[in-house]
Amino acid sequence: MQTASTIEVSHPQLLPRGLFEYQHSYGDGVHQSFCKGFESWVESDLPVFLDLERDEPEVCMALSFPASARRALLAPPIHAVQAASKSDEAHCFCACCLVTRNFEAFRPFVTGQEVTGIRLFAARDADGIAQADCRVNGEDYRTGAESLLAYVGT
Repeated sequence: MQTASTIEVSHPQLLPRGLFEYQHSYGDGVHQSFCKGFESWVESDLPVFLDLERDEPEVCMALSFPASARRALLAPPIHAVQAASKSDEAHCFCACCLVTRNFEAFRPFVTGQEVTGIRLFAARDADGIAQADCRVNGEDYRTGAESLLAYVGT
């Protein structure tokens, strides 16, 4: 069974209009599929919302932007590798590089004033075919997806 649902979070000061994200999941039945989708959200998205109102994050990595007094909270990444890379990279994947190497695509949100939820997905399948998805406040963000697609090709 495959399911798609949305989870919305709001906060009177930080997120007065709310933020939502789609959860796609699968399972042996409807109940298991929805539960797995919610569990995935709890592992990857909830830590950001908990750290959002803290002065110092407890779970998430934070990138600071002193010129704008803003910060980006990076949810714990989900990183899966089927086979080790044959490249001579200085280091393996890290969430910070994913953000900084795609920064220009997200500059409007860093320089903006509102809290913005950005979800990044980038992958290469077993045949090396790149795929990417990016959503801002739950909606597709083509510029981000295109940037991620170029990044995952590296």
